[in-house]
Amino acid sequence: MNASLPATEILTLVCPDWRQQEFQLRLADPFVLWPIGDQPLLYHWFDHALDQGYKHVRILASDRANRVREAVQQATLWPISIEVVTTSQPDSHAGALMHGLPEQNALLTPKDEWELLGYWIHLDKTWLAASQSKALDINLSVGRLCRIHPSVKLIPPYLIGDHVAIGPGATIGPNAVLGNGSMIAESTIVRSARVMPHSFLGAHLTLENSILLGGVLYNHKNKARIERIDSFIADSTQHASSQKTPCRERIKAFGWWLRFRTKLLFGLPNHSPQITLSDHRYPGISETPLWAARLPRLWEAACGRMRLFGPLPRSDEQLEALPIEWQSILREATPGAFAYSDCLGCHHTEDPAEALHAVYQITHPEQTTSQCEYFIQQLTHHQGSA
Repeated sequence: MNASLPATEILTLVCPDWRQQEFQLRLADPFVLWPIGDQPLLYHWFDHALDQGYKHVRILASDRANRVREAVQQATLWPISIEVVTTSQPDSHAGALMHGLPEQNALLTPKDEWELLGYWIHLDKTWLAASQSKALDINLSVGRLCRIHPSVKLIPPYLIGDHVAIGPGATIGPNAVLGNGSMIAESTIVRSARVMPHSFLGAHLTLENSILLGGVLYNHKNKARIERIDSFIADSTQHASSQKTPCRERIKAFGWWLRFRTKLLFGLPNHSPQITLSDHRYPGISETPLWAARLPRLWEAACGRMRLFGPLPRSDEQLEALPIEWQSILREATPGAFAYSDCLGCHHTEDPAEALHAVYQITHPEQTTSQCEYFIQQLTHHQGSA
């Protein structure tokens, strides 16, 4: 639709494909969507396009193009037209490679995940130094509706997002970024580090050369990814509510559980051992008809511990056997009592085709939910289906 525009008014941007390093860090988004300073790296390139007078931006993405499109849909502040084109692999000769901030020397290809993590921290420092030199008002470094104790020591450059709470005696900076909704307890030091949105950092700690993402800590100095941290040290401030199954969905699950449960005369079927994934336990499988085998999972969905429709639960061992680009997608999704793969005859994670259907369900929820609804309705008419 922009073929009529002069070539000088079209900026072609190429997303680097660093998925191997990104998945080893278990981060869901491609690098161009990682935050640098106050916004994702991709948005810095939109600023650059606007400053240079471009009317149209074409983005070539070979890795998780759907996530890039979602970010583009949210980019409503830039008065330019933007399109995302899916490609088989990145081509550095097709346009400007977004492997760093615009008009700055950038890392070509990280050797491993820890070099990529250090590069992320370096980009934050670069952006903070540049923004500090341009800032006319120091208050621009602090977001809206923050609660900062008077005894907190702020050492520029730093960036504090919206709705941030910082306890007495804490030290923020230099080169610290606190994401929206984050909480820093008393007497804690954050320097040369980023605290991601809605993360809590406990008291009397020092966070340096690190990224804190909820309850997961990435330490560049020691090349370590630490999870399952005690909640009084670090935690997410929103996971308790964001992972809950919606109330309407729980009611539906309970209704289906009641309907199927009345078909059994002598208790629940015997199941294989539970499936464990990242400290969560889900009911195993049985050799009974499918409607009876899924009764325990329907109960879990009614209690809010699973979704009514979602990928089948799989163990950590099963997950690690899948292609690395699928692992992050499946790890972040809450398993369901019934899956899109059930509609296609794949009722077990041992089926080679099931993982492909699971990834499709996660990335296309609006296209698979109606089919799952129809499938579960058919089970009431075919009690013996497996």
